[in-house]
Amino acid sequence: MFPIFFYSIILIFICLVLFCVLFFLLATFFFEITGIGKPSAPFVPLPSDAVSGLVKHIHLDTQSVVYDLGCGDGRILYELYRVYRTGKYVGVDRGFVPYLLAQWKVRHISPQSIRIIRGDVFTTDVTDATIVIT
Repeated sequence: MFPIFFYSIILIFICLVLFCVLFFLLATFFFEITGIGKPSAPFVPLPSDAVSGLVKHIHLDTQSVVYDLGCGDGRILYELYRVYRTGKYVGVDRGFVPYLLAQWKVRHISPQSIRIIRGDVFTTDVTDATIVIT
């Protein structure tokens, strides 16, 4: 028979392997959620006077489809909806925190009017867009 010392070493080894696997899975999940390690631009909110100036220069009708690539917290889409209330608005952002902020900002607006997508701006299909904001 093997001594108890041998069994305890095997048990410690198994626990260490399970811990490493669990740590790897949690780290992968964390980095996927936060977007850390992926090349991207930082979230820098646009000042409110810049947003209102941008909204003044965009003219929308009922058939307009506006895509905001890298929408951040969705302030441009929200302001466009507040002013025009026509058309369809889609915001795309890869970052988890800006995505949540945008979802929170537009939570009381119908999903048919404003939709926020957490995704890559380079692979998003914008073929139906009439205006693209980057």
